[in-house]
Amino acid sequence: MGKLHTVQRGETIIQIASQNGFRSWEPIWTCDENAKLREQRPSPHLLAKDDKLFIPDKKPIEYSCQTNLKHTFRVPSLTQHFQQTVLDPAGEPMTDIAYELVTGGKTFKGKTDGGGTLQHEIPIHAKTGELKLWLEQGAAPSVWKVQIGHLEHIETIYGLKGRLYNLGYDCGAVDDAFDEKTKNALAEFQSDYGLDATGENNPQTRAKLEEVHDQSMR
Repeated sequence: MGKLHTVQRGETIIQIASQNGFRSWEPIWTCDENAKLREQRPSPHLLAKDDKLFIPDKKPIEYSCQTNLKHTFRVPSLTQHFQQTVLDPAGEPMTDIAYELVTGGKTFKGKTDGGGTLQHEIPIHAKTGELKLWLEQGAAPSVWKVQIGHLEHIETIYGLKGRLYNLGYDCGAVDDAFDEKTKNALAEFQSDYGLDATGENNPQTRAKLEEVHDQSMR
């Protein structure tokens, strides 16, 4: 019969699948009952608060095997990854930057690669973390609090403000309110990227914001 799940802010499809005993999120996302949601949210990894996600019943998989022989079955497991690209003020990747990521009770250390990127598989239950970057030799690290799974689709105000915040624009609290501070931050972004600095939340601005944000997060 399955059931309908109301997505809470910060939940990811990976976490929802794990909580419901699935070893992959694909059977949930691709079931017929979620066709309408797939039209609204092209990416399963950008769900929004109050989205309705249908959780189907788990279906057993049958295999035919020859008797009197040893057979090995590899069972897939759910994984969650954290990825961040570090850019300088000119938008160029910052390579060989020492970092420390603490999330889900684990600590990951290393240096950004040739593309300025760091990436780690992190615990599925991780929802928050702290990222330290040693941007200048001998200086104290810069510290960021990270919220994992909280980025929503660009069409939502929460998703719009989340991207502005991640790019360093002061849009106030990341919430569902399009206030004066949000408008000013959006106008600043528009000015920086050659758009009319109206502060208007229009399709052209959202497309550019998503493009710039995705380039910095890849």
